[in-house]
Amino acid sequence: MSIMNKKVLGIAAAAAAAGGAVYAASKVKKQAQAQGMRREKESLQPRNYGDKQVYLVGGGLASMAAAAYLVRDANFDGHNIHILESMDVLGGSNDGAGSVQQGFVCRGGRMLNEETYENFWELFRSIPSLEQPQRSVTEEILNFDHAHPTCAHARLIDKDAKILDVRSMGFDNADRLAMTKLLLTPEERLDNMTIEDWFGPHFFETNFWYMWQTTFAFQKWSSLFEFRRYMNRMIFEFPRIETLEGVTRTPYNHMSVILPLKAYLETNGVRFETGRTVTDIDFAQGGADGDSAAFCGRFRGRSARGTYVS
Repeated sequence: MSIMNKKVLGIAAAAAAAGGAVYAASKVKKQAQAQGMRREKESLQPRNYGDKQVYLVGGGLASMAAAAYLVRDANFDGHNIHILESMDVLGGSNDGAGSVQQGFVCRGGRMLNEETYENFWELFRSIPSLEQPQRSVTEEILNFDHAHPTCAHARLIDKDAKILDVRSMGFDNADRLAMTKLLLTPEERLDNMTIEDWFGPHFFETNFWYMWQTTFAFQKWSSLFEFRRYMNRMIFEFPRIETLEGVTRTPYNHMSVILPLKAYLETNGVRFETGRTVTDIDFAQGGADGDSAAFCGRFRGRSARGTYVS
């Protein structure tokens, strides 16, 4: 084996070992962070927001999470939070619906990760499960996943439905060198580059690419630094991507995440308005008291038109 090959393999082994060490250390870090957040919340002084209003455009998980943080961590009155959604259902790409006659739409399975989705797990420890109110959504999901772990036996199949052996990533030395270089390259040097700009043709014929692509929905023309971010965040998946054992799944799709969060927000007075499309946003300068700029947004819906002003 050449010196260069030994160096590349050494880097890969070091990265894997470092990943395990980081995971062990992250548990201690999470516990310390949780204690710190509890102390910070206990010392948080009540703040008078007056009649200020918050308008969140889009009813996906990001807007719903923002509303939950405002209610839980900022003591903001939920009655003054408005979530505007153009569809009839909340949750963005978390929804799944249909019928036998019209077909079904499921725009994304809920594939989570226990080691790295720290913000998700922290937030949903505050949200009660709908089926088990004595438990949080985080507990419900993790208990379900531990009882029913993912273990795919047919990660890739060929055109004849033959199961392929994917225990090897399929890299050649050029692929290994390109991957190592990518992980060491600062992100600012990767702007406006695609994955195809960085890797040679062989990379896109490897087992790794087919598995990584189908797990995280990448294409050759996808952003290179987004690909790098996923590599850094999901490095734990390397030794188990052929079985997807690192994937944490929810008991249901829409119901396991969106509906419990919606119920929590409704309990705290947050207002949801579906069938509303925001068509314009204007900003007016704030008053002499130094408040931030006022917001004026025009929206349209099937049954109403109007203007919001905060």
